[in-house]
Amino acid sequence: MDRHDWLRAFACAGLCAALNWQTSKFSLGGVSFHPGLAAVTFAGAAFGPASGFIAGAAGTAMTDLLTGSLWWNWDVAMGLSGLVAGLWYRRRSRAGTAPITWHDLMLLLGHAVIGNVVAIYAGGLSDMAMGAPYATAIGTWALPAALSNALMGVLAVPFVLLAWRGQVPRGVDGQRCPPRV
Repeated sequence: MDRHDWLRAFACAGLCAALNWQTSKFSLGGVSFHPGLAAVTFAGAAFGPASGFIAGAAGTAMTDLLTGSLWWNWDVAMGLSGLVAGLWYRRRSRAGTAPITWHDLMLLLGHAVIGNVVAIYAGGLSDMAMGAPYATAIGTWALPAALSNALMGVLAVPFVLLAWRGQVPRGVDGQRCPPRV
């Protein structure tokens, strides 16, 4: 990672923290809504796995500090979410500057969902290792958080990534989707 990658990662971490902090008072069933995690997935998808990990870990750590608590195990777990999204970046980097297709977006969404599920369950399992009961760590904390975070990734990340790249997604044949009439 060069200096620009570090700056981009921490800019996405700051965006993650700001968005999460603004919505920290809203919760559904005791689970906070974290729209800033879309910035984490974007960091991994746009700049690579290391940037995604740093954005996730640092962004959620900043959110924790802004809200008056620190959950280091969940911060590291959110870094994993950005790292998994960065695996899509590795695949895409072989394609060079080719336009992003709908197939690419579907792969990114798959990485976003899988990354969030892996991250959330890693956080839940670490809570269990620290003594939290299974029903609380997985059923009450992890499952609702995994669903809300995955939903945020599916809704926000493709639009942010396409805006960043300044393009319209292309079909397999390279034509605009949907084609202009």
